[in-house]
Amino acid sequence: MIAQIWIAVFGLMSSFLVYCRSERVRRWAPVLALLAQPAWYISCYEAKQWGVMVLTVAYTGFHLRGLWTLWVRKAVLVPETGQLPKGMEHCTIQFKECKKGHGRLTAMNWIDHGCLWCVIEQLKASIAPPQDYVPGDEWVER
Repeated sequence: MIAQIWIAVFGLMSSFLVYCRSERVRRWAPVLALLAQPAWYISCYEAKQWGVMVLTVAYTGFHLRGLWTLWVRKAVLVPETGQLPKGMEHCTIQFKECKKGHGRLTAMNWIDHGCLWCVIEQLKASIAPPQDYVPGDEWVER
């Protein structure tokens, strides 16, 4: 009876934490799941449920992997710098806005070519049809 309460408390808390939005809270799920494992072993042994014992061994392995991934490995890894290509990890990405309010992403050490949207608007204005343009008159065959 004590083993069943032990399984219920730690197993349910672990399952609840797996789906939390906060990574700081979610990383405790494998810890609580591993705390429930001894009760699973005791319960399986007493009931002579060897199939469930095999599953319990597998689940213990999964929870140990979760512990490794969320606690040990995370502490060893260098924090990621974002999704920048290799060779650009040192760049600082900035958001810049032109006088017209167009926004763009750029980096501190990149060459600033100005606002692309303003250039597009200038090009459109330079190839705009004349003011006396009448639609349909452009391809008159003679």
